[in-house]
Amino acid sequence: MLSVSRSPLRVSLFGGGSDIEDYYRKHAGEVLSFSINKYVYVAINDKFEDGIRLSYSKTENVQNPFQLEHQICRNLLPIYNVNSGIEIVTIADVPSRGSGLASSSAFTAALMANLNFRNKIKKSKYELAKSVCDFEIVQMNSPIGKQDQYATVFGGINKIKFYRSGKVLVSGIELKPDAQLKLEKSILLVHTSIDRDASEILKNQKMEPINLDEQEEKKHKLVDMISRGMNFIEKSDFQKLGKLLSESWEIKKSLGKNISNHEIDQIYQKGLDLGAFGGKLLGAGAGGFMLFVCPSGRRTEIAEKLGLRYFCPKLEFEGTKVLNF
Repeated sequence: MLSVSRSPLRVSLFGGGSDIEDYYRKHAGEVLSFSINKYVYVAINDKFEDGIRLSYSKTENVQNPFQLEHQICRNLLPIYNVNSGIEIVTIADVPSRGSGLASSSAFTAALMANLNFRNKIKKSKYELAKSVCDFEIVQMNSPIGKQDQYATVFGGINKIKFYRSGKVLVSGIELKPDAQLKLEKSILLVHTSIDRDASEILKNQKMEPINLDEQEEKKHKLVDMISRGMNFIEKSDFQKLGKLLSESWEIKKSLGKNISNHEIDQIYQKGLDLGAFGGKLLGAGAGGFMLFVCPSGRRTEIAEKLGLRYFCPKLEFEGTKVLNF
């Protein structure tokens, strides 16, 4: 049986860092993000012969999951009692390593959804997102937060609240069609051509000598930007939205030494000089995609003058799903 699943990538606007347990257990956290029409796909098929064939940026042929180099599959397949006789192929619309678009969580969500489908396990979106969080954060011991898992599973524009108790609440936001179209025409994603490992960046940040009170105060400010940012989106005031994103980027850079570098700063500044209203680097930092908010009709001009690979995304509202054929 061939089964194919997909999970969308996401753009995180405001509140990043408040979804990490060290913060939300004390203060409760919140993020504002939206998913985009770029996906990670996972195809699974029964294998005629014994063993496991896994194809991603490389192809592995092994006898059992414990021999796999791919950490997620090596740890996840045994949970589903998948020991042999299976082929898994994954394809991503954008570079999957260090994109800043939550590609790792999107892959895990798509793989879990596919395995659930094949095993006739029914889960709600909340249950699936929680399972992805438990696997990545607890079982894989990744020093990451919870926003990516819920953003990719639910899809759409969301305020995601992280309570002290560990409960998560996803509040979907409906824009008027005209406001959504204007938002889509203003956003530009540019690839910095710098790859990085988000987990390593977050681990290094934890090891840096920091003033915890100062760090928390900065994260408070990032959370406080959510209501203003949403108001600017609803009013299609992209000049103010861009400026607010730039303010958030300056705060984020101050949270760790390795979040930005000279090359990233140059790309960001050149985007502003070319006319972008503002922007920020997405994800943990140090590479991946940069978001710019641009004046209407000027995205392509700005992107081409930057001279980097780019795309102009649209919003996505389905979230993680198994595709029907």
